[in-house]
Amino acid sequence: MASNKNRVLCRMAFLVFCLGPTLFVFGLAGRGRLWGRNTVLLGPTLDDVEYELHRLTGLSAKVGGVEGLQPGVTRLSEVLFTDVETGQTIARLPQTDLAFTAEGLVVISEDVQLERLQPLVASLLERGLRSAAKTPTTRISSSLVTLHEAEITLRDWSLVVQPGRAEMQFALAGQAAETLIRVTIERIAAGESFKTRMRVETGGQPLPCKPWFGLFPFLKALGEQSAFTGLIWMEESGGEWTGEMEGRLQDVNLDRLVSDQLPHKLSGIAEVDLTRCLVREGRIVEIAALLKAGPGVISQSLLQAAKQSMRFAPSRRLAELQPELAELLPYETLNAAFAFSQDGLEIAGRADNQGTLLILKNPELRLYDDPKSATTIADFIRMLAPDSELQVPATRETNRLLRILPAPPAKAGADSKGPPRAHVRLGGGQ
Repeated sequence: MASNKNRVLCRMAFLVFCLGPTLFVFGLAGRGRLWGRNTVLLGPTLDDVEYELHRLTGLSAKVGGVEGLQPGVTRLSEVLFTDVETGQTIARLPQTDLAFTAEGLVVISEDVQLERLQPLVASLLERGLRSAAKTPTTRISSSLVTLHEAEITLRDWSLVVQPGRAEMQFALAGQAAETLIRVTIERIAAGESFKTRMRVETGGQPLPCKPWFGLFPFLKALGEQSAFTGLIWMEESGGEWTGEMEGRLQDVNLDRLVSDQLPHKLSGIAEVDLTRCLVREGRIVEIAALLKAGPGVISQSLLQAAKQSMRFAPSRRLAELQPELAELLPYETLNAAFAFSQDGLEIAGRADNQGTLLILKNPELRLYDDPKSATTIADFIRMLAPDSELQVPATRETNRLLRILPAPPAKAGADSKGPPRAHVRLGGGQ
């Protein structure tokens, strides 16, 4: 009796530990194809691998060598991805291991050299997010990823692509951050169309803006050294983005943001603390923030426009100056809390406890806010745009501003007692 029981246990052990894994390996070879003519035991050919990498990424792929390490695990060497149309190099992977698991495909690469981020990410996400509901999960990881275009290196990088969802995590090389930066993108059915949702959590790390210039060209206006720390949530539908953002923008280049975009000169490196920023259909509808910048230079033309359009008050010594409009004046500090919405605009000086917005190199030359003066979005645009007889100048510069800034109400109410003001509270001084 004991002998029969032992034979039954031995057969069960054989089925579980020997035959089971063998059938699993053959099952991988026979399920939906990954390598086309692939058989796991014999290993895929170079043509198989290059074709499948092209099918998965949408890029041309060249592979230096293929080695079957064990059933279900393949090692690729010297993988080169290039743009199908231009032939430009996108990425180089010196050594990459691919493993087939019950959940899907696992890709591990030790050192990824990425020349251009936008084509690869856009293609992977487009194909991954649009894949069928039963498509296996793909997990890609690398200890180091060098972004040559942005001149930065990422560590502990991973990307998980599932049907309708992709999540990327990484840290910046050289930073001992325990929490990884996380970027999540989801594609959600909305009737007959789709919505794309994106969430970025930096985990306390400054996320450089430069790697994202290709995907979001408007970020170039912040400068190549700019970075963001905080939370971003956005949803795209019908080609327009809606969402909100809170956190800190640092190393913002005011030359790029102002001087390169508008007919005034303002230089310096700025830091912007965003308490709240709401975007609706590509337009900023509400924002509350604190701006700190300096030292730098400011053109007399911008100072004059600030006094005339925004009704900021100059100190007595500044009011006595009569320089040419093209003259540049050095400043030490620019510090202002501001809030605006479609109802209006509010700006308060935070350089000291006297409402000072701007302190020039000569500390007797100052510009103050005017709490008694109501200002509007139109006043703000008029300050930044060229002189014109129109109420709001119609220029390329104002077109860009009007596309992103809040639109004022079509008509003020009958009981209105002056220009509308923003309802966002600025908070206490610094």
